[in-house]
Amino acid sequence: MDARARTIVFWSASALIGAETLLFGLLVPALPEFSDKLGLSDPQAAIIFALFPVGQLAASIVGAAALERVGRRPAMIASVVLMAAATVGFAFSDTVAIFALTRLLQGVAAGLAWTAGLAAISDVFPANQLGYRMSLAESVGGAGGGLAGPAVGGIAIDLIGVTQTFLFAAIVPVLLAVPVIFTPETRRARAGEPTSRWLALRKILAKPRAQVGTAALRGFAVTLGLLEPLLPLDIDRRLGLSATVIGMLFATLILADLIAAPIAGRWSDKRGRIGPMLVGGALIAVALPLTAIGPRPMLFTAMVVLGVGLGAMGAGIGALMTEAADAAGLAGQYGLSAGVITGLFALGALAGPVLGGLARTTLTYSATVTLLAAAVVAATIWMTSALRTVERQRE
Repeated sequence: MDARARTIVFWSASALIGAETLLFGLLVPALPEFSDKLGLSDPQAAIIFALFPVGQLAASIVGAAALERVGRRPAMIASVVLMAAATVGFAFSDTVAIFALTRLLQGVAAGLAWTAGLAAISDVFPANQLGYRMSLAESVGGAGGGLAGPAVGGIAIDLIGVTQTFLFAAIVPVLLAVPVIFTPETRRARAGEPTSRWLALRKILAKPRAQVGTAALRGFAVTLGLLEPLLPLDIDRRLGLSATVIGMLFATLILADLIAAPIAGRWSDKRGRIGPMLVGGALIAVALPLTAIGPRPMLFTAMVVLGVGLGAMGAGIGALMTEAADAAGLAGQYGLSAGVITGLFALGALAGPVLGGLARTTLTYSATVTLLAAAVVAATIWMTSALRTVERQRE
């Protein structure tokens, strides 16, 4: 595939991921409106909100195999269609059942977007560029959409209301359909593919690089999943910060990740995956306890450090999973490795709030994040040691 076609694939996949994350973020400022309109209790709202990673996980499991049979572009087109349907669905969610179904549908669209997008990028770029390319797609697409979604959604909802906001937002996937339809198919027919996707997945996950990548991904997702519900509640009680300031704190984290991830990805391509992962783990471990300490400048500093740490730790995940597929004799079957990435992130997004909520039944917020920091330190030591062993074996 020539350079122009690779560029089209890369930016179409990145735009798909970015659109999904943008539309996901729109729901955050709209949730109180839906809660009042539908009479949802806090537990009901939390359960419905959690349907997103459930749909994402289901789509990643099914999509990982389907991508190897039907290709990347059909899955990308299906994601765009489901994205548009879910966005319109939110505009007309006047019952709890419709709202819950729409949330689940949005998760399915996200699972297909991430799995197909990352697989397509893995198909067209060599291993020595994947750390940079995949982290760039995840940061420009994922973090960029995550940064814009809540801010744009909050302003739009205040100006024109929830229904009109989601109807206008449905234009995004409609417009995205054009470049996605004309994106070149990147899957290539291969002889001797395994008949069982579970056997193929086991082969990938048995590789040390995949085990390190999955550990890093779990740490990344659980950290975010734990902080999102617990930190706002803690700083609201402790410092009485407004919703605007709380939103700015999380925007700061996302922006720091957005800047750090491509830099760390390039570093990992040039110098190996160990350095960024070690630095990332150290920064996360330092920043987590600082989020429990005021005053406001300390919080913003902690979020910057945490964002850089997450960007550095996450930079090599996609490349590690692709390298694991190659080492397992499954070169080119990157729908499987991308499915693992999407599915594990969805599991982490579910596990983070659950573990955090359980910890908070007996521990303070400060003790909870300190315990998480200790777990990150232990995981980072293991991951860097495992990668050193792999690299020595290749020498």
